[in-house]
Amino acid sequence: MPLLCRSSRKLEPGPKAYGKASESIGELILPSATKSLLNAAAEGLARTFTPPNTPAKARRTAGPPTALPIVSSGRVDLFAALPTPSPKKLVLSPTKTITNPYYIVYHGRGGMQGIFDSWKSRADDYGPDCLCDSYKHRLSKKFSDANKARMYYDECLESGVLDVLRDEPSSDEVLFVIKGALPGVYTKRLAFLIKGLVWRGSVVMAGNGTRAQGDAQFRQWKAAGHIEVFPANGPRRHF
Repeated sequence: MPLLCRSSRKLEPGPKAYGKASESIGELILPSATKSLLNAAAEGLARTFTPPNTPAKARRTAGPPTALPIVSSGRVDLFAALPTPSPKKLVLSPTKTITNPYYIVYHGRGGMQGIFDSWKSRADDYGPDCLCDSYKHRLSKKFSDANKARMYYDECLESGVLDVLRDEPSSDEVLFVIKGALPGVYTKRLAFLIKGLVWRGSVVMAGNGTRAQGDAQFRQWKAAGHIEVFPANGPRRHF
């Protein structure tokens, strides 16, 4: 007589199928003797079956690594204590061109003037240090931009500013800014350079006398329309 196998559940592959064999057989329509034999065989297989080992996965340790103990005034070997990171590719950002400062000497010892790329004197040439150091009438300016220094010096040379400042100042010297950043009358050279000229070439005049006399002369020039204001940071001036 053929066996009628009508299982309501499919046998699952692998270890689970063996683990549930007796439960599935109990649902088969079989003679009791045949059921007993099959159940005994299934139980024997379940006892002898060993599922394959699943490789264990490495677990990541949560949190940072254990820190070294802190000892006051102690020392730590960082190469041994910390892992050395692998070298990274460096991406260099564009760097600015580094230029040496430039100096203009408007009036130095012995009436010397000029533009220099170093404060210190060289073996083959003198520098601002020997023209200005310990000299009370010195007039000099440091520039970080070489082009700006050259432009200012050329303007002062062309306009006659350097001619006005070549000799040592006298007690009755009066300086006039006719066309410049701040036209007016000046009796101090430093104020004349900083405020009146902003260190640049301008239309200037010089004389000897009192401040009152200088003011009267300046008013005449102003009435005649000779006074003009130049932008302090304007383009190159030509004279």
